[in-house]
Amino acid sequence: MSRRLLVVGAGAHGNSVAEAALLSSEWSKVIFLDESWPDQTDSLGCRLVGKAADVAAASDQLDGAIAAVGNN
Repeated sequence: MSRRLLVVGAGAHGNSVAEAALLSSEWSKVIFLDESWPDQTDSLGCRLVGKAADVAAASDQLDGAIAAVGNN
């Protein structure tokens, strides 16, 4: 099954969450939302697709989401 996870936050904490998700084999794809977009377009080889405020627009393509902002 191809399950897609949205991680909000592409910093160190978000990368740790994404790596754990991919290693778990529960998730086949991770995409990020982060305030560094569009200057940063990928993290851990996964795409950044927008800023945190874009969560509603990205949600229809996903199977789950997690907030992973370590420095709030």
